[in-house]
Formats: sequence, structure tokens, C-alpha cells
Amino acid sequence: MAKEAKRPAAADVRQLQQLLQQAIGLHRGGQLDAADKAYTQVLKAVPNQPDALNLSGLIAHQQGKNARAVMLLNKAVAARPNFADALNHLGMAQRALGQTQAALVSLAAAVEADPQHAEAWNNLGNARKDAGDMFGATSAYETAVAGAPRAVEPKYNLANILLEAEQHGRAEALYKDVLSLNPAHVEARFNLAVIFERRHELESARDEVKRALAGRGQFSQANILLAKVLRRLKDFDGAEAALASLRAAELSTEDAIGLAVERGRLFDVTDRADEAFAAFTEANRLQAAQGGKKLAQQAEGFRRRPAGNLEWLERLEVWPEIEGNSGENLVFLVGFPRSGTTLLDQILDAHPGIAVVEERPTAVRMLAKAKDLGLELPKDVLGLDESVAEQLRAAYFDEVDRHVSREPGRIIVDKMPLNIVHVLPLTRIFPRAKFVIALRHPLDVILSCFMQRFRLNEAMSNFLSLDDAAETYDLTLRLWTAAEAKLPLQVHEVRYENLIADVEKESRALLDFLGADWTDAVLDPTGHARARKIINTPSYEQVTEPIYQRASGRWTRYEKHLEPVRKKLDPWVERFGYRI
Repeated sequence: MAKEAKRPAAADVRQLQQLLQQAIGLHRGGQLDAADKAYTQVLKAVPNQPDALNLSGLIAHQQGKNARAVMLLNKAVAARPNFADALNHLGMAQRALGQTQAALVSLAAAVEADPQHAEAWNNLGNARKDAGDMFGATSAYETAVAGAPRAVEPKYNLANILLEAEQHGRAEALYKDVLSLNPAHVEARFNLAVIFERRHELESARDEVKRALAGRGQFSQANILLAKVLRRLKDFDGAEAALASLRAAELSTEDAIGLAVERGRLFDVTDRADEAFAAFTEANRLQAAQGGKKLAQQAEGFRRRPAGNLEWLERLEVWPEIEGNSGENLVFLVGFPRSGTTLLDQILDAHPGIAVVEERPTAVRMLAKAKDLGLELPKDVLGLDESVAEQLRAAYFDEVDRHVSREPGRIIVDKMPLNIVHVLPLTRIFPRAKFVIALRHPLDVILSCFMQRFRLNEAMSNFLSLDDAAETYDLTLRLWTAAEAKLPLQVHEVRYENLIADVEKESRALLDFLGADWTDAVLDPTGHARARKIINTPSYEQVTEPIYQRASGRWTRYEKHLEPVRKKLDPWVERFGYRI
């Protein structure tokens, strides 16, 4: 029979308590090695002493020895079940090891053991964010902030996730709270500058980002943002100076991409076309390398959609007439990206009887519902049962209702340029809907896509090379022109070049097509964009500037660089009546 472990005498217990308190004092003073030696002495005397195990495990985590931290902290929890501090530290170490699911379990147990443990709630928010649960992360951060209103980290983390969700007002207030508690918090100041830039408050953005740079010697993201703001303020020399100290080879890949993009924009606006093209080429090369084969595969996967839909449509003999009024007061604003859809968006959104849904996944939600119902599109589009069609409409409008109010008689404009590739299911499910197609010189379109930094989803991955962009354009416009020829579409075409030349003429024709009364409010899209502050589109910079002709015909300055894609695009240039 095993002997029972000898318990320390009362005097020994007092001595161990003193040693533990001494270790805690050393730990708080940042003397981690000395503190850990003292914790180890305690554990030699009492191997399962939970506080010593917990705090020794925390030191291991702080020193980057996370596997050891997990071992010690598991022992601490075994010795004292529902030990909230140890569970919190265990979750931190597991997260550092990339063990997200294990961290979620530990941190959830920590807040269950102690619902007032603000640090554990904050760490649970971090783990939920790692897992992609942004709603759960937000809730956890909010609980942490409520429990520790003067703690900086939970406020900063909550502000960051709200910034990602484009809740700029709440994020701004939180960053200001962080700075009131810690005026030296450089990252909060930088993110505040990001919000000001997105809201076109450029002088405020400039001042904040300069303060951020003053607080940290090396801050490449702040240099890049400062250059962007100064460029928008037309201080081109200042913008170039802000970038001059940065060396791409010394930066992270993400910052090197940002540097190349901003250099490209600055060179473009100062008429240095060759340097601009080289900079954008480098930015796209870095993004393609960062994404690897997966990115190339998803770009190819997107191109298969218009190609497959076109093949099906070309075999179609008759599109049946569909009864009902589904789609009344619904308009799809489509076109190839960078064709002027954002300018049209601002014109239409200024009308009191029109609400624009701005680049939201409405059609994606509908198509996901179709997949859940076992439908294969476009093959099953003609034989849709009306009850199934109603389910798809409900999925579509569930997403619409998250963004705009569908008041009686109000026209809903769904602005998502590449919904153009979904023209077949959209026409079948909403037979009374109207389409507005934005067109622009194809060479300007492709060049602008190549020079724009998009979030790289399946579609936008095609714009990292001119060849892929031109191929995507050709497939998309072939599908659209075939749909116009075979389907009973209600279509109005708007040429970007005509729109910027005469906003009133084009706007009147557009509103007549939509059945909307005239209002002079649509004549000031720039003012409307500035009043809205935040615009959910990559073109947010341009639409807050006065309408100008510079972007029209920009391709001529890059003509030699576009030569490799002319064979693919020139037929479209001729078809649309543009100059070659």
C-alpha cells in the first residue's frame, strides 16, 4: 500500500506561504527567472500546490514556453477544479500554440467559474475571433469592457473588431477612451486616423497619424497611411517624403504590398505612368505569391461561372414567359468592376425614393439557399417550382432587409457589379426586376482593376494579372450580351464617359427608366458621398472627389503596357464604339 504524502508542519506551511508571496512579488516586478525559481521551491515541497503551478505556468507562457505552460496549468486545474485564473492562463497558452478549440474550451470554463473575470472574457474574445466567430468575439469583448471599464486591452480589442465590421462611430469612441486612459497607445491613435481617412476627414487623419509616428520611431503602416492622406490632400511632395524612408525588403509582406500600392497611386496621379505600372505590378506579384496556388485556383474557379452559364445559355432555345410581379421596384445595378457603378450608386442613393444596397451578399445568400435545396444552377433555373422560388426570394430579401428599409413604393437598387454573372437566376426568380448596366472603355476598366487593391475573393483574384482580368472581362461580357439577346430583360445602359460629361442628362434618362420622379438632389453625388461619410466600396476615395475627366482615357498613358491584352479586348472596344 502506497504511503500517504507527508504534510508540511505548520511552521513549514508559513514558510512556504512566505516563499510564495516573495515569488509573487518578484513576478510582479518582472523578475521572471527569480520568481520561477521560488515557485519551483514551493512545488518541491508541495508538488500540487495550485497557485505555484498556475503562476509558474504563467511565467512559462510569458517566456514563450507554451508547451510547458500547458502542462503546468493543466496540473493546476487538476489540483483545484474551476480555478478561473489557471483556466484563463491555460487558454492563453493554448491559443499561443494555435490550439484554438482547446483555448475556447478552457476560456469558456474560466468565465463559467468566474463570470466577473474580465481578463478571461477578453481572452475568450480573442479565441473566438481566431475561430472566425466575430459575433461571439464582440459579445465577449463587450462583457470584458463592462467588467473592467478602465482596462485598456478589452476596449482596444472591441474597437478593432468594430472597425473591421465598419461600425466606425462606436470604434472611434472606444479608441478615444483608450487614448484617454493611455495617451501613448500608438496603435489606437493609428486606427483612429484610419477611421478619419475613411470618413474623408483628411486633416484630422493627417494630424492623428503624425502623432502616431511621433510615438514610435518605426511604424511602416503609419508612413503608408500618411502618404495616402497627403496624396488625397494634393501634397504630393509630402506623400513621397513619407514613403522615402521605407524599404520593401525590410517590411512584412502586407506592408510591402501597401507600400507598392501607395507608390503606384502617387506615381499615377503625378503622371509617372511607367513607375506607376511597375509599382502596381509589384503589389500584385506580392499578393499572388502570398495567396499561392489556392488563390490561382479560386480565380480560375470564378471564371468557370460565366463560362458555364454562357455555355448553358447558348444551348437554350426558349426562355418561358413567367407570370407574377416578383421584382417590382427591384433594380440590379451591374457591370464589370471599375465601370462607374459607385458613381451611379451615389446618384441614385441621393434620391429620397430610392435605397441602394451597396455591395452586400444578397445574391450569394439566395444562391446558397438554392444549393441547400439541392438545386443545380443554371440547369434547374427553368423548372423552378414557385414555392421554391419564393424560398429563394425570402433568402434574398432577408439579406436586403439587414441593410435598407423596404418601405412601400420605395425602389431598391442592388449594387453589386459582378451580379452580372448571376443574370440567369436573377431574371428567373425576379422576372419584373430591372437591370442597369454600367459600361466604360474596356481598356480603362481592365487597367483600373489591375491598379485597385481589392479584398481577394474568388472574383477579385482575377485582377492580379492583366491576362486574367481580360479573360474575365471577355467571359462576363459575352454572357451579358447573350443574356440581352435571349432573355426578356428590362435594361438601361449608362456609359461612364457620358455620365461624367453630363450628369443631369444621364441621370434624367436613368430615373425615367426606373419610374422615379426627378429631384435635383441627384446632381451632387460628391456632396451626398461626403455626407454619408462611410461608403462600402473600394472606390470610396474617388466618389468623394468632384467629378472629373482624368480617369476617362487613362489607358492611353499606359498603352504599351496594355498591348498584351489588346487582342482580347479590342473587339469589345469596337463593339461598344470606343476609340482604339
